[in-house]
Amino acid sequence: LIVLTDFGSEPIQRVNYNFSKIFTEDVFEYSVGGNQFSYSFSALPVRGALNNGKMKIESKSDLMLLDVDASLYKDLIMLLLYGAAATSQKVRSVLFKCVLYSLLDDNDALEYFIKQNYIRVSRIIGGSTATNLGNIAQQYVVDYLKSRLGDDYTVRSNGTIPGVTQNDGITLTTFDAVVDRISDTNRHKKYVAIEITFQETTNSTIERKGGQARSRFEAITSSRNYIAYIIDGAGNFARRAAISVICDNSHCTIAYTQAEFELLLEFIREKIG
Repeated sequence: LIVLTDFGSEPIQRVNYNFSKIFTEDVFEYSVGGNQFSYSFSALPVRGALNNGKMKIESKSDLMLLDVDASLYKDLIMLLLYGAAATSQKVRSVLFKCVLYSLLDDNDALEYFIKQNYIRVSRIIGGSTATNLGNIAQQYVVDYLKSRLGDDYTVRSNGTIPGVTQNDGITLTTFDAVVDRISDTNRHKKYVAIEITFQETTNSTIERKGGQARSRFEAITSSRNYIAYIIDGAGNFARRAAISVICDNSHCTIAYTQAEFELLLEFIREKIG
């Protein structure tokens, strides 16, 4: 819920610290479907900082723990699910992101929401989890291209292109995905390299890929091949300088959506047959 609502430990800590100002009677009143409800907190506010460690959500292993404060989780779940349904304008202004309650009776809408948001990485799940989600995004693109392009194409995750190197020619450059046609001979074979970026973190993927874009474009172009970028995430579009560099050094730039993937398919078929 923290990930889906993008309401992480920092705003949760602020809610806990200012709890008495936000919830004047330690009661959460909310309205759903025209009905009024009232929930009494049993654990909030807690003493000290309500950080990831105290919530036991710092690592995957934490999720397997049985020694957790169920009453604290219940309080947090109520806020994360129903926060934006609060009858108090003050509470709504703080918990306006917490709108999942509106999807609970619509499985299709809930599934669509989750699919649209699973790739968005919140700042609260940086590090290894961001890497894991990046791998999921990359694998989804690879699987999608394989299913749509057919058996005459090879789609490789973390692939390389002959002659496209780095470190003064010592090693081949690795791309998130590489596409080529099986039927083409090595002499006439063309490749499309694909780079995927989806989040804004402290060591942002978009910044790193933006820094690499010019040299990669020059190497790809010199080898008479092509490079495409898939860009998604609101944080990415805040990095305008990096985005501009990528767009200037890309043969095809698309967003991470189903409709845009079709444009990428057209590009691949046009360039390598």
